[in-house]
Amino acid sequence: MKPFHGALVAGLLFLAGCATEQNPQNNEPSVARYQPPYPAAPDGCESFYQHYNENPESAVAYHADQALQPVSDLGNYGNPAMATNGANGTMDVYSLRNHDSDTSGVLILRWSSHAVCNGEGVDFTLFENGFFISNSEGESFIEPAAVEVSLDGSTWVPFPVDYKGIDSDNDGISDDETTDPGSSSWKDWNGFAGIFPTLYNEATHSYLLHGADPFFQGDRLSPGAVNLVTNLLASGGDGFDLNSLPDTTDGTAIKTNGFRYIKLTRANKVTNPDTSTAYPSVANSTDQSGADIDAVYARYLKAIH
Repeated sequence: MKPFHGALVAGLLFLAGCATEQNPQNNEPSVARYQPPYPAAPDGCESFYQHYNENPESAVAYHADQALQPVSDLGNYGNPAMATNGANGTMDVYSLRNHDSDTSGVLILRWSSHAVCNGEGVDFTLFENGFFISNSEGESFIEPAAVEVSLDGSTWVPFPVDYKGIDSDNDGISDDETTDPGSSSWKDWNGFAGIFPTLYNEATHSYLLHGADPFFQGDRLSPGAVNLVTNLLASGGDGFDLNSLPDTTDGTAIKTNGFRYIKLTRANKVTNPDTSTAYPSVANSTDQSGADIDAVYARYLKAIH
């Protein structure tokens, strides 16, 4: 009962700051969205919630809206525009596979006229096409990707990651990460994208149409997916807080000024400092060459003049 109770409490707390509209066809609640006062945005920035409550017909994108990669394969998830048009599901993605030598395993996106601000809590969410395999054990379809951000598109700051690996004999020590397949539990891939299952979808489970919050992932301390299934306001996906960036000169600059560019690199192309080899591919992934990126949504934006 504890997982359900946690999900119920989370949902009630979120709804306390929301208003519910009625479906005119059947008089049933259909949309629950924040009403004033909105969650506070940093000075000079506007929140996703305020913008879409006050301008529901606006085309201003809170998701990254430009890709710096060329189209490599229209018929095989090689069109980077599929990662810039909002969360639209499994078939509307860009895959970080080996499309060509210049863009192998990497995708760079940006906000064309805005910077992502550093506010309270999750600052942006990345949606991949992950899903649960075993709800009770937290086992998921995982395609991990490392995340870096930049204000100018030149100086990159990586989010810290921690891969815990597989402990098949339960001795408290990870197996040989250089030869063993990667763990398929989301609990073992801290700080990566492409890990937690996605629910958010502009057609079937969005903020404007259904009240779902793209920055409320759900209670990950609860095992399995019960917290997502029972709480219709949860979005899933992988949320990132700029305050978790390192306290280096470049990291502090982004925490202060925000960022415009985001770089995603498939994990098995990135060196793990613990092993001096690349992070492993996940055994149950059907596309071990890279994550399938659906969209990246910012919570707070400021205009670039």
